[in-house]
Amino acid sequence: MRRALALLAALVLAAGPATQAAGQEDLDELLEGFEDESPEPSREPAGEIEASAPGCWPAWLDLKGSLSLGASYGIVAHRTAALPDRKSWQGPNRLRTKLDLELDADLPADIEGRISGFAFYDAIFALRDRSEYTSEVREVYERDAELEELWLRGSPNDRVDVKVGRQVVNWGRSDTLRVIDVINPLDNRDPGLTDIENLRRPVGMLRTDAFLGDWTLSALLIPELRQDLLPPFGSDFVASPTPLPPTRRPRHFGDDPEFGGSLAGVFHGWDISFHALRYWTNTPRLVAIPPPTPGPPTLEFRHDRQTLVGSGGNLALGNWLLKAELAWIDGVRFNNAGESDRIDAMGGVEYYGFDDTSLALEVVNRHLTDWDPAAKRAPDFAEEDVLETALRVNVDLMNARLHLLGLLIVFGERAQNGVVARAQASWELRDALELTGGILLFANGDVPPSDAWGDNDRLFAELRWSF
Repeated sequence: MRRALALLAALVLAAGPATQAAGQEDLDELLEGFEDESPEPSREPAGEIEASAPGCWPAWLDLKGSLSLGASYGIVAHRTAALPDRKSWQGPNRLRTKLDLELDADLPADIEGRISGFAFYDAIFALRDRSEYTSEVREVYERDAELEELWLRGSPNDRVDVKVGRQVVNWGRSDTLRVIDVINPLDNRDPGLTDIENLRRPVGMLRTDAFLGDWTLSALLIPELRQDLLPPFGSDFVASPTPLPPTRRPRHFGDDPEFGGSLAGVFHGWDISFHALRYWTNTPRLVAIPPPTPGPPTLEFRHDRQTLVGSGGNLALGNWLLKAELAWIDGVRFNNAGESDRIDAMGGVEYYGFDDTSLALEVVNRHLTDWDPAAKRAPDFAEEDVLETALRVNVDLMNARLHLLGLLIVFGERAQNGVVARAQASWELRDALELTGGILLFANGDVPPSDAWGDNDRLFAELRWSF
């Protein structure tokens, strides 16, 4: 796979960068129809594959991507339980070069396809003493290459689309908090550094969409089971002094697949959707297994099988956008209490009345219907109600060449479960070249894992060239 990425990179250098033009739509155009943030490729007939002159990029292929250099710097001196003798996590802790590539193809018989992937190398491990890191940290953060989207889509007729392969399906309306957006796991190895829209990991599935006027009926069959990528043992986001226990989950393609469907209607100024999904949780739960003889329990991480039934919607009112999500989840399990159902509800509002400025507020409450106070004990640390609040501010300056972002996420009604805050500025130095810099701040929570995050504040910067 690395050889394939290298080949695509060579093709990029041979073809040269493509100049990109950016435009800003007004609010009415932005909200009309509530189109997906990442629209699917057009279903217009591709026709026959267009021939290309020798030495030219084929017209039926579209290659784009980016090359970036990202760095971060730990602000506060601190150590971890895994490496108590390490000097400090203060100072440079990231110097990553990353290549992202995406290739779209218009194929015969009105078939469209996409292949995308990334590869990165972090030079910080060559510049600092490697003994300062556990083997798990080096394995996860030093280098990686991954095939992301890989799909084909065709239309048997004007009312049906079939899409097969690795892809992203986002049912949610929230930009920051997840309620019905549970299909794709997240790459959360660097908590708080990137928005969710850039973190979703594509999964292999068969998706069928039937278009019924203003409504779309979708069915999903997901045989590939992937999970969240989380900070490993030895990271300053993991407080454990010993290696983490193993994770138990179906490992083979097609074993106990996920499946579900949705019905979505898009109208002028509003939309609504209904969803059902039988799925595996993306984030594992720590389970304590009693031993057969007297002694300490055996620990393992386990992904639970759950069922979700939910709904979501948007409503535009002038400069305001109202959004909501509601989900009933069956199969929430604990070590110290019986199984429970959970009701997750999200309410949000966005305001676009200021020039070049948007404000967004989202609040989620997660309520356990069969509450047992025993679930508060370790390793569950569960509460009957959990409140999450996200406030986001976006400002565009200098003819939309300077983009400012402020994001605050508060866990708990009194911030007792932790706080994450990010402020950043992105400046378009020239077409396709952007410099981003900012600060990422954490406040400790009362329970794991956020109880060990308070000193993990970072400065970060990234230079990105897009082509």
